[in-house]
Amino acid sequence: MNLEELVAELESSISGTSNEKYQKKLKKSISLVREIQEKGLDKDERLTSMLMEMLSGVSSEKQLAEKLKTLKKLLMRDFGFVPPMYYTTLGLGIGVAMGASLGTSFGIPFGVPNGIVFGMMIGSGVGITGGVVVGQFLDGKKKSSNLTLQHMS
Repeated sequence: MNLEELVAELESSISGTSNEKYQKKLKKSISLVREIQEKGLDKDERLTSMLMEMLSGVSSEKQLAEKLKTLKKLLMRDFGFVPPMYYTTLGLGIGVAMGASLGTSFGIPFGVPNGIVFGMMIGSGVGITGGVVVGQFLDGKKKSSNLTLQHMS
């Protein structure tokens, strides 16, 4: 079985069910497999066999949801794929947390009420900026390495 046959199997499952959530998840699975094919990544035997193992023979929405979740984790861990803007989002969150905490720490010497408020504001701004810059850089590296999958999110 190849990926074209897997897509055909998933498409036949769409027409065979009336559950809208299940149909939506099947369409998402098909989009992911097609994106992998379009990028020319279907030549990797490990990746192809993993997709076949995870997505073939799925018979319920719950089973498909579990397999998709596992598949996304494996794609990230074993193959290095990420959804778009993954590192930017991660950098933004870490930047806010680090910036607010460092801003509070550095703002205290300037007076407790105003120093904390302005320290948090300045620290958060610097943290967000730094996190987004680093995140954009890392996202650019993944995109240039062809390791960003749009339908993974």
